[in-house]
Amino acid sequence: MILAMRPNLLRSSLPDVAITAPLAGDSFTRGDIVTIDITSSDADGSVAQVEVFNGTASLGLANVVSTGNYRLNYAANAVGTVNLSARSTDNLGNVGISNIETISVVSGDLPTVTIDSPADGASYTQGDSISLEITANDDDGFVTSVEIFNGDVSLGTATGVGGDQYRYTIDPATAEI
Repeated sequence: MILAMRPNLLRSSLPDVAITAPLAGDSFTRGDIVTIDITSSDADGSVAQVEVFNGTASLGLANVVSTGNYRLNYAANAVGTVNLSARSTDNLGNVGISNIETISVVSGDLPTVTIDSPADGASYTQGDSISLEITANDDDGFVTSVEIFNGDVSLGTATGVGGDQYRYTIDPATAEI
């Protein structure tokens, strides 16, 4: 006796998943909390979990906000490009993957620089050394150097003298100001 067996194939669809915010091209400042909103559904079952990725690195599991809506709050702590995607897994283990939404994380506020001394319009005798007293500050980071220019020509780099204070002395022998 020969028995013929027919495999019982279950057809199951992949879950649908899409990132609805942020969208490709959006830009955020380092330190921002980026709210990633996702929709996901499964036509023949239920969504078991939604995981969010930057490239291949998992950012974590999204939380259920309401039926079919998920959210993950991402701390944008590194400057650069973030390639967001979401992976939805249904109750049968099927996985659907969203399109990639590429966002940017930028460094934030520009540093501020002021020349405290000499006063604007001060005059000097030819051959005098001119000492520049400078304050440089970056509210969301730190100052790494202060470069002094005469127009578009670099004169050199100021020396840190403590905190946000810098000093640069223009040498009269080499100055063409």
